Amino acid sequence: MARQYSVKDGTRRWPVPVFYNILDVAALNACVLYRGCTKNNIPRRDFKLQLAQELHAEFMASKQALRMDVPIPIAQPEEPKRMTCMVKTQCKQNKTFTKCLKCQKAICGK
Repeated sequence: MARQYSVKDGTRRWPVPVFYNILDVAALNACVLYRGCTKNNIPRRDFKLQLAQELHAEFMASKQALRMDVPIPIAQPEEPKRMTCMVKTQCKQNKTFTKCLKCQKAICGK
C-alpha cells in the first residue's frame, strides 16, 4: 500500500530513501487512523494531498511568525580604518586613525 502513492525519488545518498520510506509509512498510518476515527472513507490520494497542504500551511504560518519576531538589524557605525598620512613632509607615510578637523585628511602624530 505504501508504494502505490510514494514520495520516493532517485538519489545517490542512502539516508534519503530511508527518510522517504518513513514518510510513506507515516502517511499510510495517518490515513488508516483518520479513516478509523472519523468513519470518513476519503481516498488515500486525496488524504495525502490534504495532509501535505495542511502541513505546508502550518509551516508557512510558523515561518511568518518568526519573521515578525525578528528585530530589523540597524546599521552599526563603521570602525575607523587606518589611513596613510597625507602630510608626507615630516613622516614617511605612516598609518594612522587620526583625521584633521578642518580638511578631514589623515595626519599622523609627527
